Amino acid sequence: MYNDPLDEESRRLLCVPPAQRDAAMLEATIQLTNKHAPDFFSTITAAQHMALAKAWRYQFFPPGADICMPEEECASFYIVLEGACVCTERQVHHLEGRAGSEGFRRIVNCRRGKAFGHYPLVIGESKYDYSARVEDAPGCCLLLVPKAAYMQVMRKEIERQMKDTVGVLHQNKTFAPWSLHALNRLYFWFTRRRYGSSDDIVRQGVRMRARCPLPCRCHA
Repeated sequence: MYNDPLDEESRRLLCVPPAQRDAAMLEATIQLTNKHAPDFFSTITAAQHMALAKAWRYQFFPPGADICMPEEECASFYIVLEGACVCTERQVHHLEGRAGSEGFRRIVNCRRGKAFGHYPLVIGESKYDYSARVEDAPGCCLLLVPKAAYMQVMRKEIERQMKDTVGVLHQNKTFAPWSLHALNRLYFWFTRRRYGSSDDIVRQGVRMRARCPLPCRCHA
């Protein structure tokens, strides 16, 4: 028997039905979720955060539980508050969409602060086309954003960002041979962060952990 690792007060707040969440509850929920999932919520605006907080529902999945399966109807976008789950998704193949590129999969550990499920919602697929399962203790605490809320609040902006990035990538000689299907999927592998005007993107002397293939407007 596994217990939800979130404290009772947090669980009680998150489990209030959407129709019963007043302004004070929503503000407290936003503060709570910023604390538990800063990696995701730092990438969206305050207005988007508020809109999602009015719609999501909270659920704890114990070890051994399936969150979603590839052939299920795509119904939610997921944000990890505590614990972790394992996602098995289609591997990026540079010729995706052409015969012979099917069947390649990869495994991703989604831990606290991460979100998953953008791709099928933005592309417009009816099925998840990936699986998510909880394998280890203490389990996984998730916010489930309904498909309708995601489409209304996030899809347009995420789709625009994807198309802008894919357009730039396709002009790069490294990615010119890639199919658009492959570049669309690759976009969701990137780590996305929102930087302010005074934030450091890199610092001299820090070990390089990523390379940006895109032209950027930044100053050394």
